[in-house]
Amino acid sequence: MLNIFINEIFSAVEPELCLMIKNAASLKKFENNLKREKKPDFYINLRIVEELHKEALMLKVFAKEPLKGIETDIMIAGVVNSA
Repeated sequence: MLNIFINEIFSAVEPELCLMIKNAASLKKFENNLKREKKPDFYINLRIVEELHKEALMLKVFAKEPLKGIETDIMIAGVVNSA
Protein backbone atom coordinates (compact mmCIF):
# COMPACT_ATOMS: atom_id res chain seq x y z
CA MET A 1 0.00 0.00 0.00
CA LEU A 2 2.78 2.42 0.95
CA ASN A 3 4.64 1.51 -2.24
CA ILE A 4 1.62 2.54 -4.32
CA PHE A 5 1.41 5.85 -2.43
CA ILE A 6 5.11 6.55 -2.96
CA ASN A 7 4.83 5.70 -6.66
CA GLU A 8 1.92 8.15 -7.00
CA ILE A 9 3.97 10.91 -5.40
CA PHE A 10 7.04 10.28 -7.55
CA SER A 11 5.09 9.82 -10.77
CA ALA A 12 3.52 13.24 -10.26
CA VAL A 13 6.89 14.91 -9.71
CA GLU A 14 9.47 12.72 -11.50
CA PRO A 15 7.87 10.02 -13.68
CA GLU A 16 11.26 8.40 -14.39
CA LEU A 17 11.72 7.69 -10.65
CA CYS A 18 8.68 5.41 -10.61
CA LEU A 19 10.40 2.02 -11.03
CA MET A 20 9.95 -1.55 -9.94
CA ILE A 21 12.94 -3.40 -8.52
CA LYS A 22 13.39 -6.55 -10.59
CA ASN A 23 16.83 -7.70 -9.48
CA ALA A 24 17.06 -7.96 -5.71
CA ALA A 25 20.72 -9.05 -5.79
CA SER A 26 21.74 -5.92 -7.70
CA LEU A 27 19.80 -3.74 -5.28
CA LYS A 28 21.48 -5.40 -2.29
CA LYS A 29 24.91 -4.92 -3.90
CA PHE A 30 24.12 -1.25 -4.55
CA GLU A 31 22.96 -0.74 -0.95
CA ASN A 32 26.09 -2.41 0.45
CA ASN A 33 28.35 -0.25 -1.73
CA LEU A 34 26.47 2.85 -0.65
CA LYS A 35 26.88 1.92 3.02
CA ARG A 36 30.60 1.39 2.56
CA GLU A 37 31.15 4.66 0.70
CA LYS A 38 28.98 6.97 2.77
CA LYS A 39 29.13 6.63 6.54
CA PRO A 40 26.23 7.93 8.65
CA ASP A 41 26.49 11.55 9.74
CA PHE A 42 25.22 12.01 13.30
CA TYR A 43 24.35 15.69 12.85
CA ILE A 44 22.41 15.17 9.64
CA ASN A 45 20.49 12.29 11.23
CA LEU A 46 19.79 14.40 14.31
CA ARG A 47 18.47 17.19 12.11
CA ILE A 48 16.17 14.74 10.31
CA VAL A 49 14.80 13.45 13.64
CA GLU A 50 14.24 17.00 14.88
CA GLU A 51 12.33 17.92 11.72
CA LEU A 52 10.21 14.77 11.97
CA HIS A 53 9.47 15.63 15.60
CA LYS A 54 8.44 19.18 14.63
CA GLU A 55 6.13 17.80 11.95
CA ALA A 56 4.58 15.31 14.38
CA LEU A 57 3.91 18.14 16.84
CA MET A 58 2.40 20.24 14.06
CA LEU A 59 0.13 17.35 13.04
CA LYS A 60 -0.76 16.74 16.70
CA VAL A 61 0.28 13.10 16.51
CA PHE A 62 1.38 12.97 20.14
CA ALA A 63 -1.33 12.62 22.76
CA LYS A 64 -1.64 15.29 25.42
CA GLU A 65 -1.80 12.58 28.07
CA PRO A 66 0.47 9.79 26.79
CA LEU A 67 -0.25 7.44 29.71
CA LYS A 68 -4.04 7.78 29.50
CA GLY A 69 -5.51 4.29 29.27
CA ILE A 70 -2.24 2.53 30.09
CA GLU A 71 -3.98 0.38 32.73
CA THR A 72 -6.29 -1.06 30.08
CA ASP A 73 -3.37 -1.73 27.74
CA ILE A 74 -1.47 -3.54 30.51
CA MET A 75 -4.52 -5.65 31.34
CA ILE A 76 -5.06 -6.62 27.69
CA ALA A 77 -1.36 -7.47 27.28
CA GLY A 78 -1.53 -9.67 30.36
CA VAL A 79 -4.52 -11.58 29.02
CA VAL A 80 -3.01 -12.00 25.55
CA ASN A 81 0.38 -13.12 26.89
CA SER A 82 -1.11 -15.60 29.36
CA ALA A 83 -2.71 -17.65 26.57
